[in-house]
Amino acid sequence: MLLKTAYRIIVHEKEKFAGAVAGCTIAVFLMILQWGFYLGYDRDITVVLDSVNADIWIIPKNQALFDSWLTIDDLPYWKLRQHPDVSVTSRIVWGWAAFRHPKTGGTESVEVLGVDFESGIRLKLDLIHEELASMMRPDGHVMVGEKDRDKFGIDEVGVDGVEIYGRRAVPVGFVPDIHLFTTAGFVLTSLDNSRSFLRLPASHATYLVAKCCPGTDIEKVAAELQQVIPEHDVLTSQTFHDMTAHYWATRTGIGPVLLMSSGLAVSVGFLIVMLAFYISTIEKIPIFACMKALGASDWEVVKILIFQSVIVFVVGSVIAGVGLYVAVIVISQTTISVVITTNVVLTGLGTTALVSAASSLLSVRRVLTTDPGEAFRS
Repeated sequence: MLLKTAYRIIVHEKEKFAGAVAGCTIAVFLMILQWGFYLGYDRDITVVLDSVNADIWIIPKNQALFDSWLTIDDLPYWKLRQHPDVSVTSRIVWGWAAFRHPKTGGTESVEVLGVDFESGIRLKLDLIHEELASMMRPDGHVMVGEKDRDKFGIDEVGVDGVEIYGRRAVPVGFVPDIHLFTTAGFVLTSLDNSRSFLRLPASHATYLVAKCCPGTDIEKVAAELQQVIPEHDVLTSQTFHDMTAHYWATRTGIGPVLLMSSGLAVSVGFLIVMLAFYISTIEKIPIFACMKALGASDWEVVKILIFQSVIVFVVGSVIAGVGLYVAVIVISQTTISVVITTNVVLTGLGTTALVSAASSLLSVRRVLTTDPGEAFRS
């Protein structure tokens, strides 16, 4: 009976409760979407670093992030190979270059990743690893980021007129699902080709990487290599990842802004739901007082408010879910990065459920302090 009464109140005052539903929808939609933007940003700032399946990185001394332009010579590479717990070693080239648009002749900024594919190092990308070495070996052969095809005007593989830093390049494939935080285009090629494109000496690379033998203490190996190679920094992959993420998070401020936006979304939803419930409760005080006068307990009256809150939360979450589904489809057609996982959705729904419950506390307090005699006041 009480649940039926709660439902009838909502139906009778659907315009007022529509405001509460809108507040809940805004909170769920914006909070999850903003978290998705943050996770997309967090992924993009280290996407290339994380794509290299290595345990240890040797980088120039005191370098604070992955996206740098310094290089090192090959001498530490040979020292790295001599360590008994290292199974695979490779040289990595990473740097900026000018990409000549094949249709307009204009230039775009690209970041070139050069990998010694024949070393055995793997990339955690959706690529056919067995064919990469032979595909990238010929002079000028490159793979371009799938999301950069329109920007670079590359409709198909083998298109003519492409140049990187003044050298002819031949697109032979595309790299899916990779987007750089810097908004520059992405190009993957072999070690020798990348050195030519970036005009590096044949004995230089940007980084040296290593894969350790199974069961090896990676931290210990990194410490031992640091003693052997004191002129450079020897870091584990996780340490290098954390350094890069911390640099961009603290220097740009984008991460805190996105998290703050999600907090504001929750606050707006909280206020809208709270005001809608409280105004409705105040107007229904005589009804609640009459119910108390007829013998209804405080808990029975509070059940009505709880049921109303649940209805608002469920309807608002469903509408927000539909909106998020459409938004993700639209965003996927752009270069904007958004990552929405199951944990993000559950956290967003859980947070909004708590907010909805908290926003109804004021109404619950008003009902609990209502005197049954108010039912007979004019």
